[in-house]
Amino acid sequence: MNAFFLTLHITAGSLAIVAGFSSLIPKKGTPWHKLFGRLFFYAMLGMAGAASYLAVFSSSETINALIGLFTLYLVLTGRLAASNHKGITTIKEKIAGLFAVLLFLGFLILSIEAARSGEAIIDGVYVEAFYVYTVLAAVAIFLDIKVLVKGGVYGKQRIARHLWRMILALFIAVGSLFLGQPQVFPEFIRSSGLLAAPVFLVVLALFFWMIRVYVGGRFRRATN
Repeated sequence: MNAFFLTLHITAGSLAIVAGFSSLIPKKGTPWHKLFGRLFFYAMLGMAGAASYLAVFSSSETINALIGLFTLYLVLTGRLAASNHKGITTIKEKIAGLFAVLLFLGFLILSIEAARSGEAIIDGVYVEAFYVYTVLAAVAIFLDIKVLVKGGVYGKQRIARHLWRMILALFIAVGSLFLGQPQVFPEFIRSSGLLAAPVFLVVLALFFWMIRVYVGGRFRRATN
């Protein structure tokens, strides 16, 4: 069973990275963007789901299980934002908000334990990552609360919610491979520093699309 989930994790993760980068190229809303977006969504479900399973039942790595679940949360809520054209809050957003709270509490507890341990790496993860995910989960909760208070998310805010969650999920996938598993690449690539390039490109894409959404005329018109 573990071999199956490991194969699923690797295969789906590879497909997710290719589809994720490919979805950033076509114009948003075009058939090609939708196709790559769907491939990315389902591949991320497989990758993150398999990672969570392996972390719990194979290696007992709580932090990696939470990261996998957080990734699932990102892609599910990102897809929900894209498909909910009316933007009105439903029970799904409420459940997602509650799930984000549980994830935050999990990351917070692990961060406190990591700080007390004095270890630099726990379960193969640098302790700094514990703190980063705690902050990210807190930000997600804050934004979920805004959606619930307003009764929904509309116009460019809905588009931004979809984009930043999907791109952050892609960042996790890319970082997990290129920075988290450098041993799978030849030595000359590892020593060249090129493994950081895909991660940098994802960060660049995130800033680009957030600026494009909030400044670009096309997305401003979507709110009118």
